[in-house]
Amino acid sequence: MEGKQSILERGISAFLDLLFPLRCANCKEYGSYLCRTCKENAKIGLIRFNASHPVLELVSLGHYADPVLHNTIKAWKYGFSEPVSDIIREWIVEFAKGAFDANKYSIITSVPLHPRKERERGFDQSKIIASYLSQATGISYSQVLRRNAYTEAQAQCTHDVRLELLHEGAFEPICKVRGHIILCDDVWTTGATMMSCANEILRAGAESVTAFTLACGDAPRT
Repeated sequence: MEGKQSILERGISAFLDLLFPLRCANCKEYGSYLCRTCKENAKIGLIRFNASHPVLELVSLGHYADPVLHNTIKAWKYGFSEPVSDIIREWIVEFAKGAFDANKYSIITSVPLHPRKERERGFDQSKIIASYLSQATGISYSQVLRRNAYTEAQAQCTHDVRLELLHEGAFEPICKVRGHIILCDDVWTTGATMMSCANEILRAGAESVTAFTLACGDAPRT
């Protein structure tokens, strides 16, 4: 029956738990994907920054320097699991639900992955974040951009190097939009990726772009 595991599925799940016991994404204690102590110590809360054109404002759930937030995002992004995804969703619902006026924003969209990168990773984390924010706020989700350029991981790149990687044509609108748009990604590091996307969203007809991320590294340049 739908919603119920079969005996075989329960057996496989129990076997996998024996082989790969649950461990906290932050402290590595056994028993859960995020232990109670780490969950209580996580510095999660809505923070806002004024940004410069083309991004009007950055809204994040915390700073990437917070080890709990950092390690949870890393565990989710590079080793996707439903329980960790549920933790991300709970944070978004709890802290971001009232952050955006559904009457102000037209749509929520996300920084697109290149199809090759999505095949390699198996999921699109930015689209999942955007879908959770859409569920929390009631603002509809729509894919606005496609990614034309495949790039390697950029986590350690400087702002200038990222700009070089994100050459003109890296992103392209696939539809026309209007009004105020929320653009989602997992982490604002230097802002180069989201700035590049925001330029294309404005070119597609948007009035403004607000960025939403789980975490931020550098404060936006103003």
